[in-house]
Amino acid sequence: MQTDLIIEHRNCNHRLIIDTKCTSIHHQSRYKNKVFKSSHIYQLYAYLRSQENAADPPSCNATGMLLYPVINDTINEYVTIQNHQFRFCTIDLSQESSLIRKNLLNLLCHCRCS
Repeated sequence: MQTDLIIEHRNCNHRLIIDTKCTSIHHQSRYKNKVFKSSHIYQLYAYLRSQENAADPPSCNATGMLLYPVINDTINEYVTIQNHQFRFCTIDLSQESSLIRKNLLNLLCHCRCS
């Protein structure tokens, strides 16, 4: 499996795995108008769990982020599953490039350090 981006924060011994998706963050289910796409969540789960290795401490509590481009919307949610934080984030591409950069950096800063 090949991830889009892996960022290591050596000072706090933490790893962030980012997978970008060029599609909508939500889809309509049978019972709800907006739900996260389960296939994307399963893919991120597989990335996080398959790389766990006791000899590589950051792999055991890495954060996974699904990052979606959007227009005029902002989503930044997370859940912790089996010691891994799963983040569901959007970046608004209708903004000025300097603001896009700032928002991307803010997303990175909100990932936990252990």
